[in-house]
This record gives sequence, structure tokens and C-alpha cells, in this order.
Amino acid sequence: MAITMYKKVAVVVFCSLAVSGCQLMGMGTGVGSAPAKVPPQIVSNVDNPSERVWNSMSAFGPVPAELREAGARVCGQISANHYAAGYHPGALDYEGKPFDGGGYLCLERGK
Repeated sequence: MAITMYKKVAVVVFCSLAVSGCQLMGMGTGVGSAPAKVPPQIVSNVDNPSERVWNSMSAFGPVPAELREAGARVCGQISANHYAAGYHPGALDYEGKPFDGGGYLCLERGK
């Protein structure tokens, strides 16, 4: 299964990084009831090392009400069929640095 992530500003479907993280996944969300103490981090996909993915879907918590619109904009840049399924304020980029504004887990509706 292809897993791709996104950022708030520059969004390129095949894993470009910019300001905030986001991931695509075609299965159940696995989002926790609150952001985990250990934040999710972008890592290389073991099945395709050129792809970048989140290391833990369950580390994300629900998207806070005040960030739903921002999450919809971020994930909507993928397609109109994607939504913000999770959020973590301390999400880490590939180098282990926190994203400014946190990271979103983006999922496709109906998958």
C-alpha cells in the first residue's frame, strides 16, 4: 500500500516536505484519543525507501476543533476526497525536528 505524507504549505503528492506533516493511508485511522507523549515522526517507508511516511498513526490524536479548517485545507490539497483524520502538535520531520504548527494525518474517504 502506498503511503504518502504532506505539509501545510508546499504540497507535492510524492512526499515533499514544507511546513507541517500529513500522511495518506487507505485503512482505518488508528488515531488515539489524544496525541501520544512520543510524537510521530516521518521515516523512510520500508517497502519503498524513497517514500516518506509517518512511523505511527496511533501517535496522532483527534484534530482539535480550532484546527479542523486548517487540517481540511492541508489534506484538501491532496484531493477533495481527503480529510484530516488526526493531529499531533509535536510531529517530527524526517530529521527529527518538530514541524511548525504540528502535523496532520490525512486519509482518503471510503478507503
